[in-house]
Amino acid sequence: MSVLNVLYQHDNNYAVFGGVSILSLFENNRDAEDICVYMIDMGLEQSSKDQYAEMARQYGRRVCFIPAEDIVRQVEGMGLPKYRGSYATYLKLFAVEMLPDTVGKIFYLDSDLLVEGSLSALMDFDMQGNAVAMARDGLSLAFKDIYGFAREEAYYCGGTILFDVAAWKQQRCLERITAYARDVRGAFFAADQDLLNIVLKNQITKLDLKYDFTYIHTIYPDRLFVKRYGEKAYYSAAEIEAARQNTAVLHFMRFLGESPWNSNTLHPHKERFDHYLALSPWKDYERQEPRNDLVFRLERILYRVVPRSWFFSIFMAYYRHYVIKADRKLCTAPAQDIVF
Repeated sequence: MSVLNVLYQHDNNYAVFGGVSILSLFENNRDAEDICVYMIDMGLEQSSKDQYAEMARQYGRRVCFIPAEDIVRQVEGMGLPKYRGSYATYLKLFAVEMLPDTVGKIFYLDSDLLVEGSLSALMDFDMQGNAVAMARDGLSLAFKDIYGFAREEAYYCGGTILFDVAAWKQQRCLERITAYARDVRGAFFAADQDLLNIVLKNQITKLDLKYDFTYIHTIYPDRLFVKRYGEKAYYSAAEIEAARQNTAVLHFMRFLGESPWNSNTLHPHKERFDHYLALSPWKDYERQEPRNDLVFRLERILYRVVPRSWFFSIFMAYYRHYVIKADRKLCTAPAQDIVF
């Protein structure tokens, strides 16, 4: 029997959002013969785990919980530096190492996304000899500048990652990544995403944008991205449009400091989240106010009053400044003391 294997990790603060994501996975992958959700349990309450298990039972699927403590002990034994005071960023990489080769491929998903289409094709996806496949990142110029990537080179987003379990082990990917984090540099703005891009440079297979489609392609014209990144390093306008018309994974990310589950949010994907929330055991979730920092208040004002192309330029310039400034801070302070 063909199995669609997926991997999540979150604590109880994300239990509702991760649960809604898993429901969307089950709802839109009824074509899959079998689905096994591997959940790295970072402190989920028993009630949350019971809800996940019951939801899986209703869809005829499986949820396998992996205690985070078991992985953390391994991470500690590697002598790795902490990221923002914890080892959470490394957990998914170690979890893949622990899986049997019989798993074949496993698709990691952030918890702030919806699965809007079938993922079954990924289990037979041609990895071209590489251990990981990822979609390219739409906010990457600052990262390229920091880590010495040429503008025409690809930089990938860690929101979704397809792993070939056997190749991951055979190519000693975890060993190489941990050695780099331990011996060269361990403090990064985007943590595991940066490490994957740096250590596995030119060894990451390009995933279709439909497997990590974000709000940036909902509110900004495609031509802005093609002009800014070039088709070689990112996606063509035709590829972006195709992903828009056939989105498999809708990745929220924060928009103006807001998530689609916040109250009075401007997030363009609020209605999609609300649709699945209403189908879930958490339909009575009480929405929380978004962050209201000065920067986000200014962003919301600008978003309402300036043309989209202007806002895009302003946002990208600020984001680049923010990332580079944060990187300088990371280089001069202990990682556990960094707060973004």
